[in-house]
Amino acid sequence: MDTTSHVFKKGYFNETLVDPFTCIILVMMCILILAVNRKYAVWPMIIIACFVAQAQRFSPGGVDFVFLRVITIFGVIRILLRGEFVGFKLNACDVSVLAFMGIRLLWSILKITKATQATPLTLCGDTLDMWGMYFFFRCVVRDFDDLKSATNGFILVSIPVAILFVVEHQTLLNPFAFQLAADAKGVTRSREGTLRCMGAYSHPILAGCFWASLLPYMGAMIKQRGRIKIMPLIGIACASLIIILSGSSSPIAAAGLAFLGGCAFLFRKRMRLIRWVTFLTVLTAQLAANSPIWKVFARVKIVGGSTGYYRFLLIDQFIKHFPEWWLAGSARGTSTWKIPMFDIVNYYVSLGLAGGLIFVALLVFILVSAYRSAGKSIRSAAGNVEWELLAWSTGVAVFTHMMSFLAVAYYGQIIMVWFFALAVTSIRSSSPVSQRGFSVKMGGYTADSLSRMAARPVLPYQQRQQPMIRR
Repeated sequence: MDTTSHVFKKGYFNETLVDPFTCIILVMMCILILAVNRKYAVWPMIIIACFVAQAQRFSPGGVDFVFLRVITIFGVIRILLRGEFVGFKLNACDVSVLAFMGIRLLWSILKITKATQATPLTLCGDTLDMWGMYFFFRCVVRDFDDLKSATNGFILVSIPVAILFVVEHQTLLNPFAFQLAADAKGVTRSREGTLRCMGAYSHPILAGCFWASLLPYMGAMIKQRGRIKIMPLIGIACASLIIILSGSSSPIAAAGLAFLGGCAFLFRKRMRLIRWVTFLTVLTAQLAANSPIWKVFARVKIVGGSTGYYRFLLIDQFIKHFPEWWLAGSARGTSTWKIPMFDIVNYYVSLGLAGGLIFVALLVFILVSAYRSAGKSIRSAAGNVEWELLAWSTGVAVFTHMMSFLAVAYYGQIIMVWFFALAVTSIRSSSPVSQRGFSVKMGGYTADSLSRMAARPVLPYQQRQQPMIRR
């Protein structure tokens, strides 16, 4: 019996499965991603991620090209053809992403551990996905206006996705069943009487977490230029409906954390104090309690059928068997644990078993780099509160993913929004100075705002003796 860590297996791996209608959608999106204006370049990828199941793929010679991977390749071709990589500057977050996938791929090639069933060829594809998507987003989502446009794409797509989830909930049939393997019945799954809709996504939990991670961006766009906008509210309503219909506790908890993270914007000047107070509170609770702090997972049951106790036990056993995996992963997986657990629903545990403490440390390095990058983005907003809120939302989105990793190991379409979240922390203001400086009109002449005047270099006296230009 194979006692290694469980990896989700699907019957359609290494098999070409293409529906004609879905193939037409792919061709159209590949053309669009090459042709549209940069601010809409993310939209075709959003459509593929939300309306095409992972079962749809080309597998020449046993090499899987899922449709999301195909559109990623065309996205990379776009930035090369259009020269949109010009001006790209490598930052700490970029380095952390490169290091994570590079070391993980090298680790697999050297076969240091057999704790994961992922082959070097599979990890080559995963590396292509991560580097391709991440640097595509880095090149096309450069400033706050680009992030607004991408968020509008998610908002518009959320409407038909929510409608299809309602249809699935009412009919008990997945509208995307025609995209799945021939033996797939497309019947909506349930657990303890709770329906769990999944649409085109790979799992109901992943579907809910996908949209929970997008809530921060939508929330940041509710108020713009002093007015309440309707579309972000519609997007939040649709995303919330999808999360509820996924019938899983983890996405609902992620949405709650995203909401708290958004509210923390009001206390952004005191975040250092809040972080230390939170850390000391958790530490005190751990020292005072008779059980480990992570046992809180065993008590989480938002909807029927939640498996919080399993998630607690997974973390508990992982920590207790630290000597077995910390150096280079565990070749025996969970077979030596008190209860062998083959459904590794915790991304940190999955990485630890696959490559040891270094893999977990690399993920932490990515998270820390992303938070620092988001902080620089906030400072680049130059006092524009709306931009500051957008920059803040990028950090909240990363936080939402970080907490979701405790309950689910990502695969399928959700990796797209994870790489998107990392990439957009690097957005910066296109103007080094706030655009809210006031201007004065006198006698038909317009004086520059004080902020712009302060930013000007001081000219020699002779050059300053220029008449004002009528505008």
